[in-house]
Amino acid sequence: MWHFTNEPAAAANRYTDQGFRILGHVERFSRSMVAREFVVLLASPDPNLTVRCRFNYVDRYRSVFLTRDGRQLTARHPSGREEALLEAGQGVTITGRCRGLKDGTITFTHCALVP
Repeated sequence: MWHFTNEPAAAANRYTDQGFRILGHVERFSRSMVAREFVVLLASPDPNLTVRCRFNYVDRYRSVFLTRDGRQLTARHPSGREEALLEAGQGVTITGRCRGLKDGTITFTHCALVP
């Protein structure tokens, strides 16, 4: 993250479209109302920088929704079974492809949780 803050052009050239393993703690979640995806926002040591990880769930879950007053991300399988995926504050390892920095947010797409 330091590189994006201090040398944004060099960081964009070096990291955009590269695959990464991201370690962090879940800060909060958001869902897209149009695409079948959910977003995990990770806590950042820099208050001016956000790390956003976008997950597509179209082939895996029927739906993804927030529970426990928005602190837990839950998935519903095609069978109807529900599964807690993530909780705010939880440590995670995520793989994803860097899309660069825009408006103070580093975005990763094609994300997956690493067990």
